[in-house]
Amino acid sequence: MALTTNAISTALVTAAGDSANKGYIAISITLPMFKRDTLLAIEKQFQKDWERHIFEVDMPEDDSVDLEKLHEKYPKWVGTFPYPYMNGILHLGHGFSASKLEFAAGWE
Repeated sequence: MALTTNAISTALVTAAGDSANKGYIAISITLPMFKRDTLLAIEKQFQKDWERHIFEVDMPEDDSVDLEKLHEKYPKWVGTFPYPYMNGILHLGHGFSASKLEFAAGWE
């Protein structure tokens, strides 16, 4: 019995003359594996993107740009928000924490 990419085959086969396993018969179960095939297709797409180096950005040389001018041109600001845990329901405190971050981001 051969395995295919679209199905998994499981077989329990017992020799007819085997006294320890007498009474067992050959069973074959075939199940489609759409989720696995979908994940494999997605993985192949990301591997192609990885090989094309689309994630790499050309960085400026150390001598080409003054760091102070670069910071003035592209100022950085980072805000973090502690995401709500899944062990309880959302409440007003979550909105309050998010609003503080939104206000600070708008102020900058």
